Amino acid sequence: MVLEPSARLRIRVNTSADDAMRSDQRHGAQPENLTPPQIAACNRVLFENCLEKAKVSSLGSRFDEMLEWAGVAGWFASRKGWFGRLSSAQLENELLRAAASLAVPPRKPRSAAKARWLHVVTEAYGTLGHTNLCRRWIEYDSTVTHDVILLDQKDVVPANLASAVRNSGGVSVALDAMTTFMERARALREYAWANPDVVVLHTHPEDVIATVAFGVKGGPPVILVNHADHIFWVGCSVADLVLDIRTSGHLWTKAGRGVDRAVVLPLPLPDREPGLEEGPTRGELRRKIRAQLGIPQEAVVFLTIGSAAKYDPMNGLDFIQTAKEILSECKDAWLIAVGPPDEGSWNAAKKSTGGRVIAVGRQPSTGPFCAAADIYLEGFPAGSLTACLEAALAGLALVRDPGNCPPPFASDGVGLDEVRQPADLHEYTREAVRLAKNPQARNRLRQDLQGAIQSNYCRDGWLGRLQKIKEQIPTEHKLYPDFKSTPVDELRRDWLVAYNHAKDPEVSLTSITESLFIEAWKRTEGEPQVDAALWGKLMSCLTDGLTNDTSARDLDASSLAALNRRIKRRGGRARLISGARLAHLSGKHGVARRMIYSCLRENTWSLFDLEWIRLLLKTHLSPKWISNLKRWMPLHV
Repeated sequence: MVLEPSARLRIRVNTSADDAMRSDQRHGAQPENLTPPQIAACNRVLFENCLEKAKVSSLGSRFDEMLEWAGVAGWFASRKGWFGRLSSAQLENELLRAAASLAVPPRKPRSAAKARWLHVVTEAYGTLGHTNLCRRWIEYDSTVTHDVILLDQKDVVPANLASAVRNSGGVSVALDAMTTFMERARALREYAWANPDVVVLHTHPEDVIATVAFGVKGGPPVILVNHADHIFWVGCSVADLVLDIRTSGHLWTKAGRGVDRAVVLPLPLPDREPGLEEGPTRGELRRKIRAQLGIPQEAVVFLTIGSAAKYDPMNGLDFIQTAKEILSECKDAWLIAVGPPDEGSWNAAKKSTGGRVIAVGRQPSTGPFCAAADIYLEGFPAGSLTACLEAALAGLALVRDPGNCPPPFASDGVGLDEVRQPADLHEYTREAVRLAKNPQARNRLRQDLQGAIQSNYCRDGWLGRLQKIKEQIPTEHKLYPDFKSTPVDELRRDWLVAYNHAKDPEVSLTSITESLFIEAWKRTEGEPQVDAALWGKLMSCLTDGLTNDTSARDLDASSLAALNRRIKRRGGRARLISGARLAHLSGKHGVARRMIYSCLRENTWSLFDLEWIRLLLKTHLSPKWISNLKRWMPLHV
């Protein structure tokens, strides 16, 4: 495996974007470039600042306020605020303190012959991965009655999920997203103590409600599904068993999160190839799609699937350039990209290859494109595990990401581990060309892959694995507050830091700090501000190789005030927009309209903001009017 040294992963710093940064320069010039280790150190300081605010609130028994700050900390650490840790015992101990303040209801005896399981979801979506995992679990395991509770659902419950629950004999419950965290934690605890035999958490990484609800001993055993295995998440202290979806995530659970109660349960996949559950055969789809795209029927076709952002070049990892090199050696080969739109560098690649690179944008189903292809190229710098698995299930040969993209940022797991990961970009290109020119090798690989995926990820094989896991579930829920988080290795830490900021032309202390504090305005009821002490700690991250010196090299008073005014202006607007959207989705249209008007009073520039205009239309027009507007206005309302 080849990784770029952290010293070469550099991100340009804006040293003159605003008054705050000019003040920094007066106190001493900053380095020309901010390296990933420096960004990680700054992120850690900001995370600990949130944690300290949460602790102060907790000691004052202001638990709703504490949960707001805990949620901010989790949100930051699991996104651009990554600093190399996968969990935090300090954060979860504060959540357990809040949990102890809630009443413990009596456990109602269960008498039904059929077991009842409760799936807890932060927010469910119609098509995204973790919701599909939950839905297929419910559909496949007919030995259990399945309930679902949604903790922060901002839209209607997806019809396919609701149908699966109903068919199992269970119920779907969406808690009011406008109530406090503590109220929702109390409701979740009461439901869990009264109804299910087992609880399964499919929650978002930053979700704090479930940890508070299950932050006391007793009640049903709790299983946590590690669907976000490559990032920070909350819940280690309450998980009686962690279900990892692949090898690398399993290793990180034990070595990084400090949790040894973990087993691997692969993602459940459909029994038939995606998109071929009904309708035309694979051969018919193959001919149809190729004809529609102008691809010769006898051509070798590569396929890649992923959101456009996953292909953004980083540190020499340029998928489009590599694809062009592959096509230059395979004169009769084509590439279909599902996810990226036909614009920018994708359109340029199309032109430079004589139309042989075809980006088709987002599609409702990838199945038809899998049917049209022969070889799947995992996209980089970030791969897509589900896309890889579905392509292998569809019978495609596979080229895994190069070793420059280490798991868990590249795909791995049962079945896929049998396919050797290319050491670097050169070997990735060579393997793709080899498979394109050798149909016998291609067929052997696709058959082996398809068989491994079917036996481990499809209904019967997956249920067999689940049955073995059921035998390991304890009879009663316990707490595990003493887990010890260990930093991941620096190369993987810096890889994700660089990836998170790959599209940012400039990253400064103010930009990092502003992003956190604006989010804090959205998620808390107070008026969060940056003080001189915090700024001094952040500045110390950029001096003498990340020293721990916290001596004040802070902003002068006027510049610090200017920074906080900007945060207040942007954060206040973000809070109003977020609140208006939530109120509208909760059916409280009058509240939503008042927030929208307040936003306009605070900043008249909202009249030129499409996000504000969309919300204005949604809260004043009927669905029929909005549908008509979509036909002739590019507002995506």
